[in-house]
Amino acid sequence: MIDVCEHLGVPSSGAHRALADAQMTSAVINALGYLNVGLLDAFRALGERVAQGTAIRQKKVKSRVPPLSNPTGRFAGEELVITGEFALPQSEVEDLAAELGFTVAPGAPRKSTTLLVVSNSDFRCGYVSGKQRKALELRAKGCPIKIISEGIFFSAYIDAEQGLAKRTECS
Repeated sequence: MIDVCEHLGVPSSGAHRALADAQMTSAVINALGYLNVGLLDAFRALGERVAQGTAIRQKKVKSRVPPLSNPTGRFAGEELVITGEFALPQSEVEDLAAELGFTVAPGAPRKSTTLLVVSNSDFRCGYVSGKQRKALELRAKGCPIKIISEGIFFSAYIDAEQGLAKRTECS
């Protein structure tokens, strides 16, 4: 679906969420109608691109090493995990977190994780990712993991940059 959206210039943000997928499908059908292209023709064209290997989205291999944390940052010694699709690319969010002193951990939260940052879209719609479920399980076992939204994280970053007191909200 994302390939079809890209091909037609239809926004594909929020993919794999029921509402977003329904909206993308509607937009694709509208775009095809506007272009006076039948669905069968559109899918044949996409099939040809797939056969040629030009429509297959390559999964990005994580070759990026997590950034080194700032040992003098306000949050030095704390471990952060992020989940969801943020307004900024993941690498930029990780860099901001490292500037603040966080150790950016790949994968799911673990006992050493102190903060899980959830994308605003997931936070607002109540979607609970696997990482968030794991954090909630660890919290139930006594681990002090805070779960905050992307917006609260960026506010904390701005506050830290301005020398203000750190601001966090637990879910």
